[in-house]
Amino acid sequence: MEKEYFDFVIVGAGFAGSVMAERLSSEGKKVLVIEKRRTLGGNCADYFNIDKNYIQIFGPHIFHTNIEEVWSYLSKFTTWMDYRHKVLSLVDGKEIPVPFNLHSLEALYGEKSKMYKDKLIKEFGMGSRVSIFALLENKNLDLKNLGKLIYKKIFYGYSKKQWGKESNKLDKSVLERVPVNISYENNYFGDKYQSMPSKGFTKIIEKMLKNSEIILNTDYKKILPNLNYKVLIITSPIDAFFDYRFGKIKYRKAYFLQEKKLFPSQDNSVINYPSTKIKFTRVTECNHFYGIKNKESYIVKEFPSWKKGENAWPIQTAENLSIIEKYTTEAKNLMNVFFIGRLAEGKYFNIDQTIKSALDLYKKIQD
Repeated sequence: MEKEYFDFVIVGAGFAGSVMAERLSSEGKKVLVIEKRRTLGGNCADYFNIDKNYIQIFGPHIFHTNIEEVWSYLSKFTTWMDYRHKVLSLVDGKEIPVPFNLHSLEALYGEKSKMYKDKLIKEFGMGSRVSIFALLENKNLDLKNLGKLIYKKIFYGYSKKQWGKESNKLDKSVLERVPVNISYENNYFGDKYQSMPSKGFTKIIEKMLKNSEIILNTDYKKILPNLNYKVLIITSPIDAFFDYRFGKIKYRKAYFLQEKKLFPSQDNSVINYPSTKIKFTRVTECNHFYGIKNKESYIVKEFPSWKKGENAWPIQTAENLSIIEKYTTEAKNLMNVFFIGRLAEGKYFNIDQTIKSALDLYKKIQD
């Protein structure tokens, strides 16, 4: 029996794979998308249930970007609901805004906060966003001590739980992802575009894949030998593709527990729990994203893990980055096989970075 032919086989139905599938199928290419899960959308998978409650299956995702190309592209598949994300962190029994800002400072330090506020503004300027390292490595002793407190109260416990390692064992870029805001601005992101898709992320993916064939709940390695194709695009873990030739890349996993609650069970969409005495890192009440005020809603607790759950973040250590580099180098020797996305490239991408990477790869393939 003759094998069915596809121009492109794409492994993974998250944003990386779906953008590639949409671009290629839009020009008439025959595309097959293979997804190991039962759902589309990768870690952005979401839905509105029969009671019109909103649920994000794999933790909170909010779209934000400064990249005009990405915003214009994604807007072809959805209308938007303006949303400014705010995150609270439970510190010393108080829910304070993160990233750490002047509201957070006043909540923790009371009257003493004025001295720190004045020194922060003098050193960095009102309205600036600085790395925690700008405080920890500062020559001013007061600012250095403030940096130590912020690190201890906000960063240390959360980072240790999320990554399963001490912060000094991680690449510096991990802590640089969350700044300290020298302002009273409580918004988590500072991007030009910040929104939620009006019907959720999965609906975007469904539109992107409307001209592609899709196989769900399937390990691609089991069916790939039975397919005839020209180009293969991998968005799943690159080490698994190479059968762990250079060893396993360490991915921090995460699993999620849903609980039905009376609404609101918390006053904010996301609350972080940096205390190491609490096993989960954050709790999301998804109805807040859309201003849904039903009598009941669902919260999602997020638990980092080494064994349970889905691969979420490639560990950013020197040893792990070295292994990733070996696979990346090996991948360049392959003809008509491309690797893209967080798990395939071993990079800590946001949604917009993933989409931009996919758009760039599409242009490269076209050339």
